[in-house]
Amino acid sequence: MKYSTLMTLILLAMQQAQAEEPITILEPLIFQGDDTGQNLNIVPKERIETANTLGDAVKHMSGVQSSAFGPNSGAPVIRSLSGHRVGILENGQAINGMNAISGDINIPFDPLFIKSVTVHKGTNTVRYGGQAIGGYVDIDSGIISKNAGREKCQCRCSV
Repeated sequence: MKYSTLMTLILLAMQQAQAEEPITILEPLIFQGDDTGQNLNIVPKERIETANTLGDAVKHMSGVQSSAFGPNSGAPVIRSLSGHRVGILENGQAINGMNAISGDINIPFDPLFIKSVTVHKGTNTVRYGGQAIGGYVDIDSGIISKNAGREKCQCRCSV
């Protein structure tokens, strides 16, 4: 009985001693990322028109090779990373499929309908997930308009 009363008094004393802690309010941290574009390379149209595969179109850049499994299948290898580690995008949408698993399956690449190819050699895991650890190759086909809704209506309406 003596011990339970003593324990109760000790707990009450500890609770009152710890109740007087000052509250510190921290200033908010503001982070701003700058995209310097150092790892961003655009493939010239002449090289796209003469290439058979996507790997052939981008292999002239430093740090980028083409994994050739045959004459008509070549995927980009960015700084020794290939397969699921290099994102292949078309108009900003990932098109990695079975070609990331096996090297003998070609990436859909038709040089006649491609407007430009952009290679980013840095990591983009925040934007594209684990499929762009080594970087990404973005194929702009020009089929989807980037100015949708920005051009003026040619009719006589008030839009």
